[in-house]
Parts: sequence; structure tokens; C-alpha cells
Amino acid sequence: MFRRFTSYLHIAFMSILSYGALGQNVDTVDFVYFEEAKHGLIYTKEKVSIFIGEVSFNHKGVYFYSDTVYRSDQLIRAIGNVLIQQGDTLSIFADSLHYNATTKQCELFGNVSFTKGEQRLYTEKLSYNTETKIAAFDEYGTFTNGPTWVKSKSAVYDTRSEDIVLNEHVFVQDPDFDIKTSKLKYNSRTRLVTFLAPTLVAQKDGTRLYCESGFYNIDKKYGEFVGNPQYQKGKDKAMARKKMIYDGRNEYYFMHGDARYQDSLRYVQGESVKYFQKREYFEVDGGDGFAFLQDSSQMLKGKKIQYDKKKKILKTTGRSRIEDKDNIIEADNNDFNDETGTGMSRGNVILHDKANNSTIHAECVDIDRKKENFKAFGKRAMFTVVNEEDTVHISADTLISFKKDSLTGDTSRIILAYYHVKIFSKSFQGVSDSMYYTTLDSIFRLYRNPVLWSDTTNQYFGDTILIFQKDKKLSSIMLQNKAMIITTPEEVYFNQISGKEIRAIMADDKIHALTVDGNARTVFYNRNDQEEYTGVNTLDCSHLRAVFDDGELSSIKFYKKNDGKYYPMNKANHAEIQLSGFKWDISRRPVSLQEMRADGANVMMFTLSDKEPDLDTQVVLTMPEEKPVKETSKKKPGINRNKKR
Repeated sequence: MFRRFTSYLHIAFMSILSYGALGQNVDTVDFVYFEEAKHGLIYTKEKVSIFIGEVSFNHKGVYFYSDTVYRSDQLIRAIGNVLIQQGDTLSIFADSLHYNATTKQCELFGNVSFTKGEQRLYTEKLSYNTETKIAAFDEYGTFTNGPTWVKSKSAVYDTRSEDIVLNEHVFVQDPDFDIKTSKLKYNSRTRLVTFLAPTLVAQKDGTRLYCESGFYNIDKKYGEFVGNPQYQKGKDKAMARKKMIYDGRNEYYFMHGDARYQDSLRYVQGESVKYFQKREYFEVDGGDGFAFLQDSSQMLKGKKIQYDKKKKILKTTGRSRIEDKDNIIEADNNDFNDETGTGMSRGNVILHDKANNSTIHAECVDIDRKKENFKAFGKRAMFTVVNEEDTVHISADTLISFKKDSLTGDTSRIILAYYHVKIFSKSFQGVSDSMYYTTLDSIFRLYRNPVLWSDTTNQYFGDTILIFQKDKKLSSIMLQNKAMIITTPEEVYFNQISGKEIRAIMADDKIHALTVDGNARTVFYNRNDQEEYTGVNTLDCSHLRAVFDDGELSSIKFYKKNDGKYYPMNKANHAEIQLSGFKWDISRRPVSLQEMRADGANVMMFTLSDKEPDLDTQVVLTMPEEKPVKETSKKKPGINRNKKR
């Protein structure tokens, strides 16, 4: 009996298939009952075939199982414990199914569970095409891949490429991070996440990353974040206008486009910033602007800054500025060891001592920043003592500057100048082979063939010249050993005073009083009221004192006078009466600040603004609007369909 019944079902089934396929150039669907069918009920009404019982059919190698199947031509509806199996790894469970055999499109409803290898997808409604192998949902769903799972309102999953594009209220959870966004693409094979909308990545170590687009490789821990990317971990913050690259394996960050980085110790800003976290190495490029780096001890500004915190190496390239509490350094290049404090600045160097208001200009400067010692050399070496009354400029082949005794709190600075020394100020000008100056007493000491000029008519020289200042103005000049003063109104006749030591008291840059001690000798030309020369006096004595009124001799007193002579102008042999050592050396007198430079160039003052950058990074990680994601069932229907027919 059972055999006859099954034969009858088989004949009826084949007739239905033939009927459904008549006159149509479409694929047929082969229906086969399980032998364990509970009811085996089959009937046809108005071109609709209904199969009841544990029904199975296949189409193009895809197997379908259900409790009940309705078929109308190429349209099939399955109800109850639906299972689709395609290949060895893909299966879909659902409460019901609509299938179009022509388009090979499946619409699955109710407790949908999609499985492909280790990938799982749960939703209430799923579209799946058995030919393209693309699945999609638009009423919230959950996708899992091993320990990683994703929730979203809608998604399109290409099972061949293993790309899933998720839309609206997307949330990704991984053992290492969480992601929130409105749209992203995830590849379950490569574990590559592509951000297609503003996205926030929150790592379990506290790191948060934000961007408008980009990608992140989960396994390689490598990502590129584009569009106002931001980074935050504790007090560490970073942001950029264009791009940020994160390499988790190498602990490397790259930020481009108005890039900024800030932690508890430093602030960095530039067109681009490279940061190797493990090495604690920064490389900041200012691009068309400037790079900034500031920590608790200093601020740097330049075209390019390299800072290795572990090795304590600091380098700047291009016009740069380094500023700490005591000094400002500006140069074309800087290279320092922060641990020892030593290094070199090169190219148009400007070094400013804030405490003493003094500045060094040079081609190169060796610097000990801890001891505040400097050695300037090159054709541009110049030291400037700045004051409101009379700024003094000193140039030489080599300038050495150091604090006298910082350990005792004495912050006065000492300046040593060597070879081809020149001095220029409004009050006086001078030359020598070497010079010693200290800010403690403001005394300039000139050695080896020094010559000094004041006013327009006075020349001073001796073995040593001391220049004294009071209230930052020229107060007196002391000439020691082979001392001589020469004055002349028109460089024709020369008044001369010589002695072992000469002290000139100055008032308004002119001689007010004069003292000569030891072997004093004088040559003075007399003039009448019409300023005509009438004769010349010569005198030798041991000492003399003279007073001047507006540069003109008003009184003189001689001590232990020896021979004195008077010569009328028509009888004076001017060459013979010149004092020993006489030399009018006016050609060596510096007449301008420009002349102080070996190359004749103007003195370069600071070319970079001392205005500090905006130190507030304003890093605010804007999270996409959070809305609750509808929970979907992760439970498979209670059906066991493992055998294919």
C-alpha cells in the first residue's frame, strides 16, 4: 500500500513540474519528499501547488527545506522551519521564505540565522540571491565573525568577497576595540574595516580614534583615518585636518594637515607630525608654515623639528627659534643634546640673553644651554648690549660668553672677543685684537693695539683701554701704558696728550675732565677768537689735570713741570713736535653698524615672531549620534536538516 501511495505522489509531483514549466524558458525546480514525510499531502488548486510535511527541493545546487511549501509557477513560498543550504559552508534558517526561481532571489522572514563558515548573521528579514550570493537586511541585524560582532540597521553582505557594508547606527565590538558609525565596510576574511562615514574607534586600552573616512586592519593593527582625524588616550591628544596614520605594531602615528599632538609633557604642532611612541621620537614639519614643539622647559619654532626624547637629541632644520626661560636662539639649523645641554646653532644665528638684554649674532654658535656658555664664530660674530640710552655692538672672529658663577646666584655674563675686534655705539667706536666685558660692572676692556674714538674729534689708544659706563651711558675712558689722546677739529693740526695712564671723564660723549699720571707730555695748538691758529705749546711733566668746557680746554694744571716750549705757527715743525707713538688711525674707525659685519650685510634681528602658538589643541572626539540598536535573535530554529536530497 505504501509503495502504491508513494508512486502516486511521485506521478502527481512530476505532473505538477511539467505543468509549471509548460511554454516557459526558465529553470525548473525539482521537488522531492523526504521518505519520512509525516503527511505527504499534496494538491493543486488555481495553479498553486501546496506541499505539506518536511518538504525539500533544490535549485541549481541550492537545497531548500521547510514544513510547508506553496508554489505558483516560478514563485515559491515556504513556511515553518525554513533551511537553505548552499555548498558546504553556507546555511540560512528562517521562519518563512519567498523564493523567485527566475531571479534566484530569496526573501526570508522571522528569526533569520545566516551562517557561512565562522560568520554568523542574525536578523528578522533577509534578502539573499543564490546566484550573486549577496545577502542584505534593512530592519536591524547582527553579524559575527569569531570574537568580532557587528550591529546595524541595514547591511549588504557579499559572501564571495566576504565584504559586508553596514548602514545606520553601526556598532562593532571586538576584544580589542569598539566602533560606532553610520556606515562602514567590513571584510571578514582580511579583517579590514573601511570607514564610510564619521566614525569613532574606542580601543580597550583607552585609546579613541575619530575620523570621517579611512580604514583599519584589525589583525595588522594598521589604519589610515581621513577627514579631521582625532586621537585621544588619557592626557595624550592628537588631531589633524587631513589624515592620520596609526601603526599599532610599531606604535607609530603620522598626522597631516594642521597636525597637533599634546600630552602631559609637551605640545607639538605643524603641517605634519610623525610620532614613534615606543622610541618617544617626534618629527614635525611646518610645510609652508612653521612647526612648533613646547615642553616644560622650552619652546621651539621652525620649518622642521626632530626630537628624540630617549636619546635627548633635538634638531631643527630651516629658520628656527628655541626659547627657554633665560635665552632665545634663532638659527637656520640647531643640533642639541638635551641631556648634556650642549649643541650647535648654524646659519645666521641670533642668541639673546633675556636677563642681561644682550644678543649674539654669528654664523655658528657652540652652546652649553645648562651652563649658559656660548662660543660664537664665523664672519658674522657680533655681541650686542641693548639699552635705551646707547646700544653697544661688538664684532670679532670669535666671541665667548659665559655666566660668571651661576652656582652662587651671580647671573652676570662675561664676554670674551678675539681677533679683529670692532666696537660700535652712538657714544664711542673702537678696534682691538681682543676684548673682555662683563655685565656686572659694564666695563669694556680692550687689549693689544686698541684704538677708541669718541665724539668726532677724539682718538684714544694705549696698550689697554677700559671703557666705563654709568646708567648705561659712557662715563669715562682709561688708557693704560703708552696712553695717548689725539684731538683735531679738521684733521690738519693735532692736539696730543700722552702718559703712562690717562683717565678721561666724559659728559655727553665729550671729554669733561682729564687726568694723566706718569710721564705726561702735551702738544696743544692755540687759536684766537677767530678760530685762527697762532702757535703750538709743548710741555713735559709727571702729572697733569685738565678741565674742558663743551670739548674746549678751559683750565689745566701741571705737576713737576719740566721743559715747555712755544712755537709760532710759522716757525713750528709739526712733524718734529709730534709725540712718540703718534698715529692718526681714523681709517680703522667703524662708522656704521653695517660696517661691523665682515660681509657688509645688515645686522639680522629676529625674523620669526615671538608670538606663541595657540597651545589649546581643542581635541574633542565627536561621537556619532548614538541610538539603540534593535536586538535580533541569535537562536537557530529547532530543526535538523543535514541530509541533502
